[in-house]
Amino acid sequence: MENISKKEEKKRIEADKRMQAIKEKYLQKYATNIKWDTDGDTETAESLPQEICIDEIIDIYEGTDEQDDIISDFITEKTGFCHYGYDVIIK
Repeated sequence: MENISKKEEKKRIEADKRMQAIKEKYLQKYATNIKWDTDGDTETAESLPQEICIDEIIDIYEGTDEQDDIISDFITEKTGFCHYGYDVIIK
């Protein structure tokens, strides 16, 4: 009985790995919930994007010490505005 549960657990782990690989291949990563630095100008803040696709840079730097700085600089360069932070989502 124990061998069956170990086999099932191994199958589940392999399926999870395959699903993660599919997600990474077909889904995109976005910076979202960006906290814009607009010196209190709410009209400008509302006109800025709520999320920015970061796929073109995240794969290069993912897991490195520079990842947060690179994403932060990318957001600023793309919009022309600084920010106080962001979240990363996959969709």
